[in-house]
Amino acid sequence: MLDTLQRSKKFFLVCLIFLVLLTACGNTDVKTSKASLPPAESNIDTSLKAPNWVDKSPIQQSPNFTEDKKVQSVVNLIATGDNLYHDAVIKDGKQKDGSYDYNYIYENIKKAVKSSDLAIVNQETPIAGNNLKVQGYPTFNTPEEVGQSLVDTGFNIVTQATNHAMDMGIKGVANTREYWKKYPDVIPVGINESKNERNEIKTITKNGIRFALLNYTYGTNGIKIPADKSWALNLIEGVAKLK
Repeated sequence: MLDTLQRSKKFFLVCLIFLVLLTACGNTDVKTSKASLPPAESNIDTSLKAPNWVDKSPIQQSPNFTEDKKVQSVVNLIATGDNLYHDAVIKDGKQKDGSYDYNYIYENIKKAVKSSDLAIVNQETPIAGNNLKVQGYPTFNTPEEVGQSLVDTGFNIVTQATNHAMDMGIKGVANTREYWKKYPDVIPVGINESKNERNEIKTITKNGIRFALLNYTYGTNGIKIPADKSWALNLIEGVAKLK
């Protein structure tokens, strides 16, 4: 009985060693096959590169984006959102003199944003003026200082057509559009001060490439837009009616 048990243990040990060796061989084959792959050919002009920060972040250039022709121009684009401030975040930036400062929130992305040609942020909520009462959920009015921080960080395109755009009513939309006039280097998209502005497609040209800027929202959380100001906010259903 004891002799049989010992033989069984030896047989099990041999099988285990064989299995380990087999697994190791399998892993070696996989690594070898990967290492033996020829390097991918590329006709990318290496003199045109993304900013240094790109290699240190999850953001990467699209693979083979110059497959059919040599690169003639490169535009670096960064986009983020939603930029939405709840009450706790609003309170966190309040200073002793009653003003607000939110530059600290964007410190870790400032270098990346400033080194981009197109820096887009979705400003989810209205910046309707601190005099209309700054507030968070459920109807937002974001402090004016948030907009200042976005500009200081380097954003040059702001999308404002969102489901929260009407949180402060049509006056909030108008005030937000007026607010961005303080920053002529920033292009606000999605809200309009006139029918003419609504009908125009805003564009921006960088490094010889022209971009069209379009921004729409699916709705306004049940808040109705006055019929005589229907042009104030870009609704996606309005686009459908034009087809």
